Amino acid sequence: MHQAPLFLVWLADLSRISRIAEQAGVELEALPYLESLLLGTIDAALAAQNAVVALESLGLGSVYIGGIRNDIEGVANELGLPPQVYPVFGLCVGYPSPDRPAKVKPRLPQQAVLHHETYTIAGEEDVLSEYDARLGAFYQREGMNASGWSEQVISRLRNVSSLHGREELLGELVRMGFGLR
Repeated sequence: MHQAPLFLVWLADLSRISRIAEQAGVELEALPYLESLLLGTIDAALAAQNAVVALESLGLGSVYIGGIRNDIEGVANELGLPPQVYPVFGLCVGYPSPDRPAKVKPRLPQQAVLHHETYTIAGEEDVLSEYDARLGAFYQREGMNASGWSEQVISRLRNVSSLHGREELLGELVRMGFGLR
């Protein structure tokens, strides 16, 4: 993050609609419901993904930084965000180093994520086992921890401490003006 020439923070912003409604003299009864927060969060993610595609078309690279959710109140204070706005994630932007060409990290295979007509887990265990081995080998080639995907996702959710402060997210959002019903 510190080396990136540009760091963008993508926000879920419900404050704008609150101001618009206030100016119109309208009470937004549905605003504090989880659906509104999800909509703002999804909109931020879609906008960021479109930006990433545009950045790549210009020869730029980017890296999502979800760690800013470890302290959304601190980030909000740093950025001077009004109530009902929270930082969803950050995005480092810069030119990829020609000395270290980027490798494409393997992703979950289609068989694990694509379902036809109904959701099925048939064959999932074999597909995930093969993916764990492929991802572990990729990490090992890159000089990183060689654990597979399954181990990583289990580790992220094994206990509350693995949330690294994000277990406080609901309380932080409420303190930041989100009603959340």
